[in-house]
Amino acid sequence: MGLTGQIRYKLARTIDYEFRCTVFTGFIDEDTVSRMGETVEGARRFAFQQFIPGDTLDPPFSSTIPYIKERISQLADIMTSYVEEVTLLV
Repeated sequence: MGLTGQIRYKLARTIDYEFRCTVFTGFIDEDTVSRMGETVEGARRFAFQQFIPGDTLDPPFSSTIPYIKERISQLADIMTSYVEEVTLLV
């Protein structure tokens, strides 16, 4: 079962779940969030967690400056059109 199949499976069940996205500067923007929203539309919860630089698997990413909370909040506002509850983990 691929990612889309797993998402559909969770959306069709009564189990408690939460979708999460680590907000990485330069990879996640308004268009990306809209596409993710379309994919998980109708979900109960979606959480945006802030990328924390440091000891990363790809060393160049360790010096990436993360988005500020206000920027993540703007992205979360887009997701509120698609899911019941959006939380920020910053």
